[in-house]
Amino acid sequence: MRVACLALALAIASACAAPKAPRVRPDEVPAEPIAFIFLESEKARDLAERLREARGEAASKPGVAKLDRLQRLLAGDEDVNVGMLGQPSLLDPRGETRTHLDALPPGATPLEFSADRRRLLFSSARFDHLQISELDLATGEVRVLTQGNADHPSATRAPDGRLVYVESISPPGARDKLESRLFLTNASGGEARPLTPGPSDGSPRFSPDGSALVYETRDAAGRPAIALLQPLEGTPKLVARGREPVFSPDGQWIVYSHALAVGHRLWRMLPDGSGKLAIGEAPPETGDERHPTVSPDGRYVVYVADLEGRHFLRIRRMDGGGDRQLFDEGDGLAPVW
Repeated sequence: MRVACLALALAIASACAAPKAPRVRPDEVPAEPIAFIFLESEKARDLAERLREARGEAASKPGVAKLDRLQRLLAGDEDVNVGMLGQPSLLDPRGETRTHLDALPPGATPLEFSADRRRLLFSSARFDHLQISELDLATGEVRVLTQGNADHPSATRAPDGRLVYVESISPPGARDKLESRLFLTNASGGEARPLTPGPSDGSPRFSPDGSALVYETRDAAGRPAIALLQPLEGTPKLVARGREPVFSPDGQWIVYSHALAVGHRLWRMLPDGSGKLAIGEAPPETGDERHPTVSPDGRYVVYVADLEGRHFLRIRRMDGGGDRQLFDEGDGLAPVW
């Protein structure tokens, strides 16, 4: 027993003494740009208060609006000043400079790049509802993919052109309640058909080869959970508790935000739910770790650090080391790499 205790103490001391991994350097990361929503700090605080007022909530300390609330407000509140909305932008992860995506309206939310990175899927408010569109990054042409009298806040596309999107509606007699499920359309078009039963399904993401779909739902206790569909029209399998799942580019991992007693943290797992592993330890300045996106080479994770009402984009190696903030001025939401 004494020897075991001594060995444990030495192991702890060694771990504490181990040098921290060097921070991620701009020149070591892939050059492909990151799409995200940029908000100037003051505008972010103003918009957060408008959201609280619109929902009848008491004003609290200034902060950035939650993404789902932001989207729903943009779809139905004509009193929001356009200047208060976030600007869809591209971030150069090496030079850390921002470029506005002028072809996208203020408040549009990036969802994912196509495999060849020529197109960007996004959602935006059109005629009082959120709809899914696709931007050709070379020509600036925008193609609308969904329409109708329901909100479509999120979507994902398979390499063969199939589209899975979220449809969110208020059930009759419950205007303040939202129910959502996933719908599937084939590459050739045609009528969309329900893929999941709901009522709390969202954040779908195809695997890189299109053979599987991961999405956010609720478990039997009503807690946020992650489900896997493989094959696509098979029976959903709950693989983890968590939110905002995304596949790594090689399809070997699912990265997600896992709720712990200390807050949301970045985790990864194999697609079948095994091999769960925390992606490093959160620095004190990160707060909750949400909305992860994996770099094109699979070596880095960019995420939103939600700290006391502010939202900052940070980067961390997939092995958990080197965490740092990407830029200092302003707030970032919904990163897509």
